[in-house]
Amino acid sequence: MSEIKSLLQSCDFSTTDFSEKTVLITGAGRGIGQACAEAFAALGARVIIAEISQTGAQIAKNIQENGGICEYIHTDVQDSNCVTQMVSSTLEIFGKIDIVINNAIRVPVCNVVDMDEALWDAVINTNLKGIFLICKAVLPGMLKRGSGVIINMISTDAMPGLSAYIASKQGISGFTRSLAAEVGKHDIQVIAFAPGMVQTPGIQEVAKDLARS
Repeated sequence: MSEIKSLLQSCDFSTTDFSEKTVLITGAGRGIGQACAEAFAALGARVIIAEISQTGAQIAKNIQENGGICEYIHTDVQDSNCVTQMVSSTLEIFGKIDIVINNAIRVPVCNVVDMDEALWDAVINTNLKGIFLICKAVLPGMLKRGSGVIINMISTDAMPGLSAYIASKQGISGFTRSLAAEVGKHDIQVIAFAPGMVQTPGIQEVAKDLARS
C-alpha cells in the first residue's frame, strides 16, 4: 500500500481528497479490486470490501494497519439477500454509499460446445445479475441524496473460450447505458470502464487455457 500512496502523491493527489466519501468495491480481494480499495483508502475514503473470499478480510486488515478506514463484508453478489444485507450493514457502519465499483467477476475458459448450462448461469449470475443486484440495492440511497457514482467494469475483447464472460460484459455495457439514462437526471453517474488487459491473478489463472484456445 505504501507504493500506491507514493504513486498517488506523485500525481498530486491528497490523502484527504476522498475523506468524506464511502466507496463500496465488489471483488476487492485481489487484482484490480484490491488496487482500487488500497488507492481509495490512501485518498482518505472509507472503503467497504464486498468479497466472497476471506482474502477480502486480509486486504481490509492490511489497509487498516496502514492507517486506512476499511471494512470487509462477506458478499455473494449473485445472492439478493446477501447483497441487501451487505448494503444495509454498510449504511449502518458509514451512513451512506457515495461510490460503487462493480468489479466481482467469474472468468472461466470454456468453449461453447463443452460448456454446461450450470457454468453459463454461474458466469452470468455473478458478472451481470450481480451488478443489477448491487445497483438496485444502492440506488435508493443515492436517489434520496441526489448524488452518487457507479462504475461498472466491462470488457470489449472477445476471445475463444470466453463466450460466457464476454456476453456478460457486453450485457453490462448495455445495462450501464440504460441505467445512466434512468438516473442521470438525479445527478448520479453510471460509468462503464474497460481497463484492458491487466496482469492480475485472474488473468494469470486463465492465461494458459487462453493460449491453448
